Amino acid sequence: MFHCRTTLKNRPAPLIIALILIIAGFGIPIMTRVYWVIPPVLTALIILGAIILLVVLQRRRTAEKTGISEELCSDIHSVLFSSGGRNFVIRSGKRFSLSGETNGVLSFIDNGVWTVSAKNAPELPANAGEVIITFPQDTRFKDASVEAETGSIILDGLYADNMKLDIHGGSLDARGIYADNMRVGCGQGKIVMHAGVSGDAVISCGSGKIDAIMKNSESDFNIYAQTGMGKIKAAGRYFGGDGERSGEINNGAKHSMQVSCGMGNVDITFGQVNTDE
Repeated sequence: MFHCRTTLKNRPAPLIIALILIIAGFGIPIMTRVYWVIPPVLTALIILGAIILLVVLQRRRTAEKTGISEELCSDIHSVLFSSGGRNFVIRSGKRFSLSGETNGVLSFIDNGVWTVSAKNAPELPANAGEVIITFPQDTRFKDASVEAETGSIILDGLYADNMKLDIHGGSLDARGIYADNMRVGCGQGKIVMHAGVSGDAVISCGSGKIDAIMKNSESDFNIYAQTGMGKIKAAGRYFGGDGERSGEINNGAKHSMQVSCGMGNVDITFGQVNTDE
């Protein structure tokens, strides 16, 4: 459980409050004097319109000066990051925050789950800026889900009891990720991940490509592999191509790694350490 506060992007500044008080203090007496000239309802509408205009102008000014949207909450225990067609950079930092090219990006916290989604965000040029998501360093989430449609994701330093990575047509470059249980899916995109798993793992590839550099030893898993027209390489053993389509590497382990591949390629290497960390 984290201890933090919530910062709203467009909070009214003291200036807008002062302007409203000025209108209330001087505008109403003036309107009272011309009460018999201007109908009372129109008088009220004029005052209300002036207040609304000032609020809108002040919010625009605040948004331009702020440039970022930041959310901090003590109730967050899980995260869901969906990049859609945008480019996400997800990394650990000092606090929960959202910044960068956030136009059209949805961010909310519901029942302890922080969701950041660009699924319905407007399309941007390919060279548009990135959406930058940070969370407190050394945070361990209950559930963590990261997904992309056609966008690219850079993921650094994510820990979770249960982790799901799902790339439909984009790309994911993940380093320093750890989970008790992990599910990885790659439709037509590409995943490169440096990961550690203390429980079970499921890796599924359609027509994409997955390079999994595991910190685990091969002996940590019983490996079950199944291919269609694709290829799997796990711990130096090949499945698919001209060889066997399915098979098992029984290491007498407590946990399992299930690997399937339709038309793509899966390459799993064990006992490797990411030297960039």
